[in-house]
Amino acid sequence: MKFHLVLPALLLFAAAMFAAEPMRLRAVAVIDGDTFVGSKDARVVRLWGVDAPELDQPWGEASKVALIALTNRRQLNIEPKGDSWGRLVAIARRGKEIDIGLELIKMGLAWHDPRYAPKAKEYAEAEAEARKAKRGLWSDDKPVSPWDWRKQQYDDTEEDD
Repeated sequence: MKFHLVLPALLLFAAAMFAAEPMRLRAVAVIDGDTFVGSKDARVVRLWGVDAPELDQPWGEASKVALIALTNRRQLNIEPKGDSWGRLVAIARRGKEIDIGLELIKMGLAWHDPRYAPKAKEYAEAEAEARKAKRGLWSDDKPVSPWDWRKQQYDDTEEDD
């Protein structure tokens, strides 16, 4: 194999390994119930495996307030999982034990999103328990998932044109 082909492959591999390294950052602002800004380069972090209600959706503001309480000005351990729309998608933890996304699910303020975290058994179990206990958004008769809410909002704007 020629060196000029190997070097770019090695550089890409090294970049991927570096990008996936755990990091620490301080949460300095919360955008919504599943997204916050970290101190390192004003990095936007989207919580992996969860989807919180949109801000204009029932429970959206409550989810944001909960994320503020869980993260505000705290050092967090960040485990990158990928990126989406220019945001780092990651598991965020306080210390080694408290998974911020899992806590939101337990409170009934976010859905486990199996499309992106199909093997997150702990998330699925936490959602089932929150549903059963009718915590947070599960106390509503028919809570609408954020992905359905967004689709409905998009469909409604199409009709307005």
